[in-house]
Amino acid sequence: MNNPIFFWTDKEFKCFSNFYSSILNIDGQEWKTVEHYFQAMKSLDPIQRDEIRLSLTPKIAKALGQKCNIRKDWQEIKYDVMLKALRTKFCDENLRKILLSSVDRDIYEDSPTDKEWGTGELNGVGTGNNKLGKALMQVRKEIKTWLGESNGV
Repeated sequence: MNNPIFFWTDKEFKCFSNFYSSILNIDGQEWKTVEHYFQAMKSLDPIQRDEIRLSLTPKIAKALGQKCNIRKDWQEIKYDVMLKALRTKFCDENLRKILLSSVDRDIYEDSPTDKEWGTGELNGVGTGNNKLGKALMQVRKEIKTWLGESNGV
């Protein structure tokens, strides 16, 4: 293993969390965090989306997203929605530098409760799908390609 990053416990990488405050401008609207955007996109109802977008914290946004009217195609599009939000988040130069500083290390969301987006374990690889870690690594690879490998960090 290549000294993996567990971003809940590796504090220098805490910005990898979807709860990390980073203003996103997507499709003409401002979002407080990736979590706000991701949860809002679960619904096609503009009123529900706005309620989630304007919620005070990512924790509230997540709770609202868990009880909204979930669009029928959500399972098919949610990974792409996450990628769109992460690509936008890491357009920020400071955040991009942190992502690139992870070089080629494996990235894990060490969430003991989330087996889809996280590892299903704290500080360990666990049995989860780690979709968020995979999405972060994909965005990192895209940025490296965009910058040209020789221009890296």
